[in-house]
Amino acid sequence: MRSANDPGLFVDPFGGGQVLDPSGARALFHSLHGPDAGFSQTMLAPVGARSIVARMLNNLVAVFAARRDQRGRLWALRLRAAIPGTSIEDRAEVASALAGCGEFSDAGRWLEALSFEAPEPMATGYRQAADRLRSRLN
Repeated sequence: MRSANDPGLFVDPFGGGQVLDPSGARALFHSLHGPDAGFSQTMLAPVGARSIVARMLNNLVAVFAARRDQRGRLWALRLRAAIPGTSIEDRAEVASALAGCGEFSDAGRWLEALSFEAPEPMATGYRQAADRLRSRLN
């Protein structure tokens, strides 16, 4: 998190509020992701509220998945899908979560709706997957 008082400093909210300069931020990144992980100064650039919310929701999706909490995962995925500009692939994850909760009809409707805005051959794949989900209702 960028310091409000000095845009060249960063505060690590998970490290007890430790204040870091750009080289400290790089060192923290490498301690978390390994010395060979690619780091770029652009990673320190400010991001908007949508990006922050999307990142928080991605973290929640991962937590719920690790706990095998399908309902919680579905909740977080639906919230993430509501963020303007969310990718079609990310929105398609909602259908997967719906199917995981046994809501095959809703999952099919979700994929069918996405098929109208997806490029080919993705659109055809979504329609076929929607048909397979709906066939599970019989």
